[in-house]
Amino acid sequence: MSAPTDSRPKEFYDEFQEATKDMKFTKDFNGSLETVMHDEMATTGQRVLAWIKRRSWGNYRLFCVMDDGVTPALQRDCCAELGIDKTRLSHTISYLVKRGYIRYEDKLLIPVISPVLRGPGKERAASAEFQAFFEQWQVANSVDAEELKVARVTLKRIRIVGHSGYKKSRASETNCGPSLVEIQKTPSKADPSPDGGAPVQSSSTEDSSVAVKPKAESSRKATTTKTNPKASGEPAVEVPAGGYASDRDELVALMKATLNRMPDKKAVRTITEALEIRGGTLREYLDDIKPRLERLRNPAREGFFIKHAQMWGGEGTTPAPAPETAESKEKRTGPCAECRGLGRVGDKYCDCPMGVDLQRVESRATNGQKPHATTT
Repeated sequence: MSAPTDSRPKEFYDEFQEATKDMKFTKDFNGSLETVMHDEMATTGQRVLAWIKRRSWGNYRLFCVMDDGVTPALQRDCCAELGIDKTRLSHTISYLVKRGYIRYEDKLLIPVISPVLRGPGKERAASAEFQAFFEQWQVANSVDAEELKVARVTLKRIRIVGHSGYKKSRASETNCGPSLVEIQKTPSKADPSPDGGAPVQSSSTEDSSVAVKPKAESSRKATTTKTNPKASGEPAVEVPAGGYASDRDELVALMKATLNRMPDKKAVRTITEALEIRGGTLREYLDDIKPRLERLRNPAREGFFIKHAQMWGGEGTTPAPAPETAESKEKRTGPCAECRGLGRVGDKYCDCPMGVDLQRVESRATNGQKPHATTT
């Protein structure tokens, strides 16, 4: 090791040399540690431990310091440099301390030169006891155990899809215009209602009572047409002559007309992510929910839209199978009327599925020889 520069106090350097003079070591260069620190594909534990080594041993110190070699580097500095959430970092530091990789004294992060892994002790004994019980439980409850296994696989897949959807939404937000929250914060006196009538919000009681009435007077516009009309006063959606730019814009307009205000940005994102997880599309969702809104006695709220998306593909959104007559079921499942389930009519094969299967089996049995009967 080279001698310290002037910015590194001599006593800290001597203390480091004294503590490591009899230790064997392998050079782990600072560039290698910094690469692990900023590798977002590495685990949080790997990144934090690399940061602690770089800030301590990389500066010839027994504890983490800043670039000046004197000021201690604390957890908040690690959060700022690595971009890790403080809660996750706190859990990681606790894990490294429990396992014996580092020590945490007076807010100082101190890597252990010769770490000795600490066993879980009672926790492992309790875990082994539960594992033995769980194995017996799986044998005694095989059906439930199989459902648990399938549920774990499904949960893992949904988490992966959810994280992927979140990343896509974050990427798309950078190219969007003003957020729905910003639009909603516009002064209420200047905002007309969704259909162009009186303002939705007003300081007087009389104005607010007018805002919830059906506005049929302002519905006569040359460039827009009304859909989803309802005698009970359910808000209708204004569809521009050229249509909406995307299905998401149509969803926002539908929710705005139903809620009498702009929907929250989080609610729209929750709906789109739920549909992606459930394997549906916004177009299918819109076509399905519009007639349901007409059947509601009271106006729907945001929870109705979100729950409908979260239950997409289930019994609530899947139509019942078409009715089947007794005659069609008999033809589908019963024996053939011509061959009565034998597969042959005289010396010929029947055209029913039984006859086709019988011909195939007998052809294999004769190794390609001429079958006993011919097809009709």
